[in-house]
Amino acid sequence: SGAILKVLNSNNYLVASYFADKKGKISFRLPFDKKFKIIIQKKGYVAKIVEIDTNLPSDVINAFIFGVDVALFAVVPKLNTDVLLKPVARIQYDKMGKEFNYDASYTHKINGELKKMYKEYYTLTKTN
Repeated sequence: SGAILKVLNSNNYLVASYFADKKGKISFRLPFDKKFKIIIQKKGYVAKIVEIDTNLPSDVINAFIFGVDVALFAVVPKLNTDVLLKPVARIQYDKMGKEFNYDASYTHKINGELKKMYKEYYTLTKTN
């Protein structure tokens, strides 16, 4: 709880913001055929970014529900969080699966970088 989710359009303008409920949940809708940057932040915690591309093929007219879990962690002195300046996930329509899904190649790449940061995170939190 206490987290804020900000929705930025493709020009990085804030178009909406939402507050997490007591359980840390946030529900919102996005229009189709646009790209968004979602920033999840909380005071004293490291922010995370998710990119969502809602563009659909012209023959698709369905509405979709896609759940994303994002965990924030408290700021740790000396921890290099530069990797989190990039999105932790990219979500887009998967034509083969006919649904929204994570960009698998991006997820694989970013997870490798995140593992290095989390290894440093656990080292720093054990010594403090």
